[in-house]
This record gives sequence, structure tokens and C-alpha cells, in this order.
Amino acid sequence: MNTQISFPGFYANMLLQNNLMEKDFIEFVFYKGMLFNEISKWWGPGGFRPTAHEGIDLLYYTDFSGTIKKFPAGTKVPSVGCGRVAAVINDILGQSIFLEHDFMKGDLRLYSAYAHIEPDGKIHAGRKIDRGEIIARIIGFSEKKHTLLPHLHLSLAWIPPGLFPDRISWKIMGDRETVELIDPLPMLGLPCRIFNYMQPAVYGYTIKGAD
Repeated sequence: MNTQISFPGFYANMLLQNNLMEKDFIEFVFYKGMLFNEISKWWGPGGFRPTAHEGIDLLYYTDFSGTIKKFPAGTKVPSVGCGRVAAVINDILGQSIFLEHDFMKGDLRLYSAYAHIEPDGKIHAGRKIDRGEIIARIIGFSEKKHTLLPHLHLSLAWIPPGLFPDRISWKIMGDRETVELIDPLPMLGLPCRIFNYMQPAVYGYTIKGAD
């Protein structure tokens, strides 16, 4: 049984595939509500989530000047590691991909989940995926319908057998008695700056320091 797992190449692949290595990327930025297990909403007028956050939301980063920038709609999303597509489902903002990885913890298997994305055309249940392979793009949202900026929600979890491909859902992902969620931040080794307060603006308004 191997529970000492990390995916340190994820963010480098994300930067490389989106040509950010040459655009002065320094670190990811997280505001209150964007990290694992938090209950605050980071969008709209704030408030609380119905359940604790199942993962992390990748939305902002800083460049060498300290300017906070946003990942735009269309940003390419790589896999955290090699695996197999276990399911593609709809979520409240777009679609989600679940990848099955070759790590076990008793009867539980490790999965990564990517939400609020548009899957690549070649993605389907059962397809094998290489580490760092582009599997999707972040989708954009209509300002009239959502008070969110485009972002990638990323979860890691130990999940029991029998849920894929037909029974898995984000409701089940939020059931802590069924699914053992993992904080992705240390496993991905993301360089980051964390602000313990809400972001200074909502969708449709300029964020101070952001382009």
C-alpha cells in the first residue's frame, strides 16, 4: 500500500502547455474560500458553501512584478499523472473528468477530478492518459448567469469500488463517509501565496492589481 504520493510535475506542465514559462509566472494565488475544506464562498456576495470545499480552485497567479493575473477561459488543463478516464459527468458549471490512478489504500483507489472544464474531444471513459497530457480546457461563464470567473476546480480522493462510471457525482464527492478527500495543495507542490481574506472584487469588476 502506497499512500506517500505526490504529483510535483502538474503545475510545470500547466505552465508549459499554456506558454506561461515565458510570461513571468511566479506563484498561484488563493483567497479565502478557494482552498480545500473551506466553507466560505469566494464568489458573488460571499456567504457559505452548502458543504466544505472538496478541493482547490485555480484562478489567479502572480508575475515577477507582483501583478495578480487570471487564468482565462480556454486555459489548457493537464492530468496530474498517468491513469485512465473513469468518468465524464456534468457539473453545475460545465463538465468534470475523473481519472483513475494506480495507487491503492486498502480497497480504496486514488482518483483525480477536474471540474468546470470542457473535455478534450478525445476524452472518453476507459481511455488511458499520460502524465501531463492535456485533457480539457477551462470554460468561461456568462456574466448574466454566474458571478464566477473561469477557474479549474481540482480534487484528489480515495474512492471505494463500484461508483464508476455511472454512480459518481459531486454529491457523492461531498459525502465524507463514502469518499476520503485529500488536500491537493501539498500533493501537487504548488508554489503559492495564500490570502486569508476574501478577494477584493467579484465577477464583472476589475480586481485591483489584476489585468
